[in-house]
Amino acid sequence: MHDVFEIGHREAISNEPLAKYLSEHFRLEEGRIVSEDDYWSEAWEGKERVGISVEAAKDGLKTNLSGVSFLALDDTALVKLAMEAASSLRSEAVIGDYRKHGADSQGSFLSYFPDGSVWEAVDASRGSVSDVKVLRKI
Repeated sequence: MHDVFEIGHREAISNEPLAKYLSEHFRLEEGRIVSEDDYWSEAWEGKERVGISVEAAKDGLKTNLSGVSFLALDDTALVKLAMEAASSLRSEAVIGDYRKHGADSQGSFLSYFPDGSVWEAVDASRGSVSDVKVLRKI
């Protein structure tokens, strides 16, 4: 089984700290954190691994981490991934608000902060999501 995830980060974070965090979180050797393309290659078939793609931006959410995991990630696992990422990487970590469905979910996010607080947030960009505005602590 495979599962995809996406986490936006307020700070600019390079691939190395992201790979280190993910290897610790998933309890894998850092060499098993590979590109998304490599994740799907025959060489990795049947092996535990996490594939990632990282996009950088100058403003807003400066690091967008997209990934695919060999483990299924339910809502609880995604929350844990984002919460630990915020703490470990010392950056606000943003995920889609999994509590909302359908039209209600459009533009709704949860922001996890390094201090452990969680905030509801909304899309604050025009076009593709590149920033969020926090609304209230939950």
